[in-house]
Amino acid sequence: MWNKPFGYSEYIAIDAGLVITGLLLQITVGPIDWSLIAFPANIILLACFLAALATMFVLRRKFYFFRCLFNGKNAVVVLSFVAALTLVMGLIKQDGISLPLGFSKMLGAWWLVLPYVWLTVILGMTALTRTVPFHLRNIPFLLNHWGLFIALTGATLGNADVKELTMQTFPGKPEWRAVTNEGEVTELPLAIELKKFSIEEYPAKLMIIDNNTGNALPGKKPQFVSIDEKQGSIADWNIRVIQYLDYAAPMGLEGSVKFIGWGSDGATEAALVSTFNRKTGEHHKGWISCGSYLFPFQVLKLNKKLSLVMAEREPKKYSSAVKVYTKDMKIYEDTIQVNKPFAVKGWKIYQLDYDREKGRWSEMSTFKLVSDPWIPSVYAGIFMMLAGAIFLFVRKGPQT
Repeated sequence: MWNKPFGYSEYIAIDAGLVITGLLLQITVGPIDWSLIAFPANIILLACFLAALATMFVLRRKFYFFRCLFNGKNAVVVLSFVAALTLVMGLIKQDGISLPLGFSKMLGAWWLVLPYVWLTVILGMTALTRTVPFHLRNIPFLLNHWGLFIALTGATLGNADVKELTMQTFPGKPEWRAVTNEGEVTELPLAIELKKFSIEEYPAKLMIIDNNTGNALPGKKPQFVSIDEKQGSIADWNIRVIQYLDYAAPMGLEGSVKFIGWGSDGATEAALVSTFNRKTGEHHKGWISCGSYLFPFQVLKLNKKLSLVMAEREPKKYSSAVKVYTKDMKIYEDTIQVNKPFAVKGWKIYQLDYDREKGRWSEMSTFKLVSDPWIPSVYAGIFMMLAGAIFLFVRKGPQT
């Protein structure tokens, strides 16, 4: 061990030592507090890191340890360690509380970050050896290595500057205050006004439930009849939809409940249905409804044990038409949908939620606002790697 030139055993020992050191730091000082390297500390740290790389590159002929940083065996070992640790992170739920030693919050664990930093150092030194002196034939190599270096560095140092906030908005009321993940209220350099919330829902479903347990039948694999199918069967029961009202309200009539068309806020869905049991010959007819924030639900009792119910409609797609006001007196209008955020002034605004109790009558829309000023550097690194891959393909050309 430790005889020059180093072999795999020495490099494995170095990487294992980094993991062990990280575990000791995790136990003694706790997880990494990324807020400590927020701007401008991360810029200073980046400058020091680049200066250290340049110094090691200049002194590589005098110190063997600096020369071994761009050794191929070293790269293979560190990549294996990083890949294994990343695989562990992907297999464990990252909820931040369930496991000790940072296993449930690995992005803040020393024993994961140190090998990644070591990988970045090796990447930088390897790229420098091909950059100085510069040759055109090295362009694909440099694009791949510098691209990965920039992406890793930007993602790591930029982590402290990422802001994730939650904002609730209401029609006609511009809102500029948002809440952090820790529950702190903060003011933003922009305001959001909700113009209109819209939602599309899947057709209502009819189900038979056990009156005692509330579980849908059959027990192991519950069945349902979609309201738009008009008829179907569940277990031994045939079900037929006689009339369906998308916007309805209940009305008492001679001791029973009937639904009529009603288009105002709070209207619910209702259906007049008939049921027939193929084994017993039982027959029932009546109105059922999933209810709303204004009206209670309505069920049709089939017998002492079973009832036919209408389940709450599930959202298919929802969106918010908004106005966004910025400090420079500009106004932007757009419609924000799930997975289709709106980007403005360095912020991405995502559709997060709405008033679930009111459903389609919701007058509140919840947005998630994310600011990540370092994300352009990460994208730049990714595009450099893609360009490097294209260069390699073009230069190699198709094989015949």
